[in-house]
Amino acid sequence: MYHATRSHDSSLLVAVALALSSDEATRRQQLAIVERQLGATRADLARRLFDEIAPSAELRLPVLELALPTLRQRPREQLAYLSELLVRVQELEKTPRLFDFVLVRVLKTYLNDLPGAARATGRAEPPLDSRSAVRVLLANVAAFGSESAGSARAAYEAGLASVGWRVEPADPTFEPPAAARDLARLDAALAALASIRPREKERVLRGVLAAIRADARTATEERELFRLIAGVLECPLPPDVVL
Repeated sequence: MYHATRSHDSSLLVAVALALSSDEATRRQQLAIVERQLGATRADLARRLFDEIAPSAELRLPVLELALPTLRQRPREQLAYLSELLVRVQELEKTPRLFDFVLVRVLKTYLNDLPGAARATGRAEPPLDSRSAVRVLLANVAAFGSESAGSARAAYEAGLASVGWRVEPADPTFEPPAAARDLARLDAALAALASIRPREKERVLRGVLAAIRADARTATEERELFRLIAGVLECPLPPDVVL
């Protein structure tokens, strides 16, 4: 896997492998698309790379981060093609995965100075003001990190308290938490917060951290989402952060 992340050709297939579904039937359909686009040999390598990483979900983001410097050396046309291929592969998922969002958004953020390197996915959302964006961001962090309404509300309230705000009547009830999970709105929130002042970005990031730590348990998905948010905000991780 390490060799693949450092290989000019295989680094692209690492990204493809990370986008493959854990559902076998869906994965077969995805690999059929990869084979049509990249050939049988590369599709087989993507499948083998998936088999290597699938048992260790906590390694998905570190593996992607290892591959990013090599991917960055590819022509922007190839990176645009990779982005389009990942979208086509991900569209076959019956239920959208948070990691799929993280994967494409991390690629876009890291390669954002290469035109055409990656594009955001999902339906177009109206722009958000910064206050609404913070609430949408914290609501999604709480919802994706919780399986019960009570724990999601507690996480959301902890995030709000960290930024000095209170719960408002229009805030989500998290009944159930899945009802507050909205990747398109999350993307709109990240876009709105990318241009706020650096000190405010750090405040928002600490609010996210407070929401994640509210239940004293940090899931792999929460770590991935936190790293993505920090990257989009271009905000260095606080030195006391341990996730």
